[in-house]
Amino acid sequence: MAELTPMADVDEVIADGEVRLRPASGVSERVRVKVGRPRHLSDVPEDDWVCPVWMEDVTDGVQCFGGVSPVDSLMNAMEWVRSRCRELETARR
Repeated sequence: MAELTPMADVDEVIADGEVRLRPASGVSERVRVKVGRPRHLSDVPEDDWVCPVWMEDVTDGVQCFGGVSPVDSLMNAMEWVRSRCRELETARR
């Protein structure tokens, strides 16, 4: 999973909502997540793809995750979101 240079904002948002964290302490909380449409890394059609993600109070700006296709970059981005949520749940135990 490649974490690329952060962007200023998520362009072409395809998902914007809250993820519920369920730590063992029993006090659930929500974290807002925005996911952008995967796009080519550059103007070269054969180039890799990136998917931008922003998580409220988790990321410093928008993080971009690479892949060899739009679906691959989206899957890498969502795996990162899942792992950050697990880390947050564990940290709040």
